[in-house]
Amino acid sequence: MAGPLLAEVAKYGNAHVKRAYGDWTGCGLKAWKDQLLKLSIQPIQQFAYTHGKNSTDMAMIIDAMDLLYSGRFDGFCLVSSDSDFTRLAVRIRR
Repeated sequence: MAGPLLAEVAKYGNAHVKRAYGDWTGCGLKAWKDQLLKLSIQPIQQFAYTHGKNSTDMAMIIDAMDLLYSGRFDGFCLVSSDSDFTRLAVRIRR
C-alpha cells in the first residue's frame, strides 16, 4: 500500500520527511513495521492514552505545522482516512 503511494508522491518531488503515526505497541499496526523499514518511513509512537480525540491526530498536526513554518519544503502530502485533517490541508495550501 505505501509503495504505490510513495511512487505517486515521487511524481511531484522527493519525499524528504516520511512519517507514520500510531500506537506501534498494539497488534493492529505490527504488520506495517516491515513496510516502514523497507521504505525508510519513520514510525512515530503515540500511545493510546485516551478515547475520542486522539493524541496521534494532534501529534501529526503539530509536526505538520512545525514542518510548514520551517520553510524547508515546497510541498506536503498528508495521508489519512480521517476527514478531521481537512482544515490542516487547507491551512497548508495557503
